[in-house]
Amino acid sequence: MVSTRRAQKARMLITRWLPNEVLTHIIGYLYRPDQATVARISRLFHGLTLPLLNRTIVLDMVDRPDIIWELCLTFTDHPERADAVRSLTIMNSSWGESNLDFSQLFETINLMKQLEYLHFEDGRSHDALISRLSVLSLPDLSTLHMIFPQSDLRNTAVSEFLSRHPTLTHVHLWDIDDSESDPTPPDRELLGTPNLLPNLQLYQGTTQFLDAFCTRSLEAARICVHQGNIHKVLALEELRDPALPFALSLDIRVKDDEMREVLEFLAEHATYITSLQIRILGRRFPDEITACIDSITQFLPQFPNLGNLELNHDFYNSPLLAVSEEAWQTWIGIAPTLRACCVGKRAWQKVDQLESQWVEYTRNKFEAQAGFSSFLLVYQYC
Repeated sequence: MVSTRRAQKARMLITRWLPNEVLTHIIGYLYRPDQATVARISRLFHGLTLPLLNRTIVLDMVDRPDIIWELCLTFTDHPERADAVRSLTIMNSSWGESNLDFSQLFETINLMKQLEYLHFEDGRSHDALISRLSVLSLPDLSTLHMIFPQSDLRNTAVSEFLSRHPTLTHVHLWDIDDSESDPTPPDRELLGTPNLLPNLQLYQGTTQFLDAFCTRSLEAARICVHQGNIHKVLALEELRDPALPFALSLDIRVKDDEMREVLEFLAEHATYITSLQIRILGRRFPDEITACIDSITQFLPQFPNLGNLELNHDFYNSPLLAVSEEAWQTWIGIAPTLRACCVGKRAWQKVDQLESQWVEYTRNKFEAQAGFSSFLLVYQYC
């Protein structure tokens, strides 16, 4: 951006008839380098632009821990800058070789009183780091995304953090260890909060916390399930209420003979879901994909409210691609309530209810319509 004297004079004239809120909105559309240039034009633009530069922060603990330290010092000396932060992402927080003081970092985060989005990835063995969550109190926090190795101790620490943040509406809790043995869920009575997160609208993650959540306002859930934890899905009372539209997404890593048991359980206890997404994890051979399709075909008529169905397997060159159209044709023939269907990377939508005319459309549009577009894709952590 080239700033001539004439251009600078024109910008000064703009400030006389545009309110600061409008100027801030316009500056917000600029790229960050241009925002930094605008901040040097005048004190007014500096005051308007600086909060925008601090609004979204991404910290990478591995590449430049020295920058994190400088940021902590800056926010400590200028708390008003921390107050401008709305989104904070902390990456690669194993921090094994970092000299950063954890307490200093979390005290800095605590200055971000208007923080709305927190993305936090913990390392594999830092119980001391998880315990630092106890110092955080973020009154405007609405979205939490945490990836950490789950254990009894860590789950309790996370639950205590959740109990102090009833404003959360979107929660993502993933286990980095990919273990099929679930840790003991935290005791709700010990927490003194029988219903965590009364405003929760979307949950994505493992099953350990389901029993403690208040799910009255829950609209969608993506859960990583296997044979040993599928029964915990019953904590979602919405699955059994025919009056509530509900979108359920399952990341399934079960073996072939267990897939049928999972679907049989859903057909018995989760009859009234309106959108069902099944995402198969890991490499699968053609006969395994065929067995999965056959199991869905068998239990599909037992879901009378199901309007959106998706079977997905994002493995490269998945055998699902070869049978996607055949599976779709079979399912719409036995489930008249279906309005949209997605198999692999292909999706179809019913456009004429009377004559059952279907057209192919994009998978992104399908997931937006079905209520799955808000989920984050974290295959490696499930």
